[in-house]
Amino acid sequence: MIIVLNKSEVNKRAAEIISLNYSIQDIYYYSNALNLKKNRNSNICVIIDLNEENQLTKENILPETLVKKLIDRGLPNTIQDIYLLISELTTDYPLPIYAHQLARFFSESYMHLVKIHIPSSLSYSMSMISLPLKDQWEVFGINKSDIPEGISEISLDQLLAIKNEQQIWEGKDILGWMGTPNQTYTGIAYVWGEG
Repeated sequence: MIIVLNKSEVNKRAAEIISLNYSIQDIYYYSNALNLKKNRNSNICVIIDLNEENQLTKENILPETLVKKLIDRGLPNTIQDIYLLISELTTDYPLPIYAHQLARFFSESYMHLVKIHIPSSLSYSMSMISLPLKDQWEVFGINKSDIPEGISEISLDQLLAIKNEQQIWEGKDILGWMGTPNQTYTGIAYVWGEG
């Protein structure tokens, strides 16, 4: 299933592309009336918000709150993988930390491992997704030190104007790339020690 957090043109287009490329038929738009109860057998969920001011940031939706809201609206406990197709536009709450906490809260609520997949890299402070041009998605990253002083949020145009922005990834299979180990968070803390 696909859940679109903000009903904008860019998000509708992203949902259409994901639906077409991955044969995911059920597209829902996030609202107080959202009802996911009819979709009881889904094992993946793609959450989309490519807006420059995404809903998670705009409404300051913490991981625990998002989990509660989606479960209350009927997100099935068969979910094993959640893909956050979300641009990371603020340095205040890095997407890897958000994904780790989201995975932990989902796993605690469902009593099984739920993996969260993100379009981000630990090498960068922020990342942003560009809609596919000629079937190629692009993900860009930037370091906090390259962001002009006093700016905590950034738009795609501003990001692309910064000299040191880097393309993290480009390709057709964005969910496949997000499913790789470097893009996956499980909420499990690892302790490194002497072996």
